[in-house]
Amino acid sequence: MSRRLRKLIVVSGLIVITGAIAGLFWYNEWVYSLPTPIPPNYQPVKTGEFVYLDESFKVYQRKFLPLIHRPNKGPKRIVCLRNL
Repeated sequence: MSRRLRKLIVVSGLIVITGAIAGLFWYNEWVYSLPTPIPPNYQPVKTGEFVYLDESFKVYQRKFLPLIHRPNKGPKRIVCLRNL
């Protein structure tokens, strides 16, 4: 294989790879620029308004999420983050 043919193959490959990468960036930009579809049962909610959910949304029943628990270091303490 001649030196000129090798250079042509390498340059062609680099152009194809660069084009593929540019195409992926363009595609992601295009997908995120599309408008978000609005569900048919969408109802706007005012700021601060309480949203009532039915029973199907209750998945996590605990009142707090323990972050630090030290059972062997003096009195038991639990630092918790309350669920909203």
